[in-house]
Amino acid sequence: MELDDWFKHLEQLHANNIDLSLDRVRAVAPVLGLDHPNARIITVGGTNGKGSTVSFLKSIYTQAGYRIGVYTSPHLLHFHERIHINGADVTTEQLVTAFSVVETARHDHGLTYFEFTTLAALWLLQQADLDLWILEVGMGGRLDAVNIMDADVSMITSISIDHTEYLGHTRVAIGFEKAGIFRSNRPGIVGESDVPQSVYQYAKDQNVPLYIAEQEFKTVLHDNHWDWKYAKISGSTAYFHLPIPKHLVLSNAASSLMAITCLQTVLPVKEEAIRAGIQLASMAGRFQIETYQGKTVILDIAHNPAAAAKLAEKLADYYSNYQTGMDHSPKIYAVIAMLKDKDANKTIQAIKALGLINEWHLASLEGERGRPAYLLQEAFHAKDPVFLHKNVVEAYDNVVNRAYNDDLIVVFGSFYTVAAVLSLIRDPMDR
Repeated sequence: MELDDWFKHLEQLHANNIDLSLDRVRAVAPVLGLDHPNARIITVGGTNGKGSTVSFLKSIYTQAGYRIGVYTSPHLLHFHERIHINGADVTTEQLVTAFSVVETARHDHGLTYFEFTTLAALWLLQQADLDLWILEVGMGGRLDAVNIMDADVSMITSISIDHTEYLGHTRVAIGFEKAGIFRSNRPGIVGESDVPQSVYQYAKDQNVPLYIAEQEFKTVLHDNHWDWKYAKISGSTAYFHLPIPKHLVLSNAASSLMAITCLQTVLPVKEEAIRAGIQLASMAGRFQIETYQGKTVILDIAHNPAAAAKLAEKLADYYSNYQTGMDHSPKIYAVIAMLKDKDANKTIQAIKALGLINEWHLASLEGERGRPAYLLQEAFHAKDPVFLHKNVVEAYDNVVNRAYNDDLIVVFGSFYTVAAVLSLIRDPMDR
């Protein structure tokens, strides 16, 4: 089958798009030889910050000269982006081969789309003879397909309210699900200091040594650099005058250094690789700055309140510097479209609180999970400058025509929202 035919096939294997369980993947994984991985593994879970944490780890270990495989989801433009081996996305030929292998191995197990593609990704990493696998958890942790692998280090970047239908409505419940990626007697890292009791309890029950931000490891931010310190009775590590990351969250860099420290005896990394890796780390769709028809466009996949708050913070800093030297205040136009299972009201309020957005252009997202634009309007008052559009492309085109060249356009709300605009920027004729 061609690749597109495979994707159509995968969508029909299971009645539900999401069916959290490890039973099916655990049955198929040994047939694929995944019960004995041939590399060290870092698993990255959490509500927000997974992508940038993976980017820091990938960049630093690449600078250290290691052979690295990375699995992330979802993708922005092409499925191939999800599987990255030794500096390159996998090819269509590799994907087709992997899908054929998993199809044979699964027998009559009705895998979900994500389960099938995760097994294919892991099989490709296993064939590549790598030093390290960096695996991003899809949803939750405990019952996510990625969690069939026993990681050498497990990371939780953050714990916020999201995917409540599947993970629970409190940080305690969600924390328990996230902590499910921890393994007994292997390091568990949490990238924020406000840790729900359920995470501590899970770690205690499973005998997991915990490394908590601002407890076991600390970050000190200065004007143009930052320091990182880790201290235990058995020893300490510190890095001073580190470069500040470009548009990626500093706390995720700090967590990455903790993971690297935990693996130093088996995957040693020199300080120069750490410095270079932090400086070079980048991530598509995370405060990604592009130019389109003379306009500056900021793309960010922020799709929940916590991520939107981070976006607002970065946008305020960027705008402050952006308008320096101008004799007027440039406008900011926002293009937003969201899925219906996200907290749109709180997500929008986090950006509205800035008081910097001059016009809001709300777009509908297609598909079963898409939210109509008129429902996004519920987050606004009657006097707010709000415009409704039938889709993201229409909204973006409208804004581009309204904005002057020194104005800013901010696009956020979903992977799908950013992907639609990024596709236009990359290929304006692709409509």
